[in-house]
Amino acid sequence: MSQNQPQVDVTTHCDPNVLVCLYGATEKLLKSPFQRTVRSQYRLVSVRHLSPDALPMAPLRCIVVFADHTACESLMDQLRQFRMSSPTDGLLFVAECHPQVAIGLRNIVVDEVVWLHRLKSDLLPAIARATDRVGLRRLARDLETSTNLPASLRQSLAGACVRFQPIRSVQELAAIGTCHRRTLTRQWRRAFPNHRLKDFVDWLLLIAAVRAHGTFHRWMPAARAVHINQDTLRRIADRLVDVPLSKLSDADPGGLIAQLRDLLLGDGARDV
Repeated sequence: MSQNQPQVDVTTHCDPNVLVCLYGATEKLLKSPFQRTVRSQYRLVSVRHLSPDALPMAPLRCIVVFADHTACESLMDQLRQFRMSSPTDGLLFVAECHPQVAIGLRNIVVDEVVWLHRLKSDLLPAIARATDRVGLRRLARDLETSTNLPASLRQSLAGACVRFQPIRSVQELAAIGTCHRRTLTRQWRRAFPNHRLKDFVDWLLLIAAVRAHGTFHRWMPAARAVHINQDTLRRIADRLVDVPLSKLSDADPGGLIAQLRDLLLGDGARDV
């Protein structure tokens, strides 16, 4: 990357723009230490209606749905309607580990599933991962509507942003769209002459690895989670953000996503 690329903010922070909405939480749960733990990290509200128009406005929303498996079918219908009408909001599903829940979730795209007996340990990391995915989905949405880039390049970049598992090569990136790898590379060079197309691929790998580190708390399994080795991850971090892995341990993936957004949609991008 260019030497003028700003360094990543490696400090952990609570983003005031993130609003966590609890739907279906019991009164007992809302008064429990769980609620105070979430509130210490995020803005938190309890909502009664699972409708985008009924939810408080916020730059980034993460909806945590608490489910009773005995009323699973009607709730799944609500979730499907919600996801269709609000595809960029984060959506977490909390329930008892029950076969009926697994069956109901088969045709619904949720960002995370948290089993109720693991709520205390798993919810905060799940919210963090979901908000990162929201940031990438919104970047993908804005790329798709950008008029500065060729349609085939927009399609490949946007498609890569919403992949659950990050791509690892330019060849994989080209396969997402409808044009040849050489055509994609040529279009990229015209739009971003100071950066390589492989840099975009490596940004997605770095974001995913930093997110995985929040789960594993070690870099070796975090690198393995995105199917690269730790030395490769170290070189990517050194090149893109000029920060050693040891100082990225507490990094906020949202800050990395913001840097990627600035690269793709900021003033540095040329009209092609």
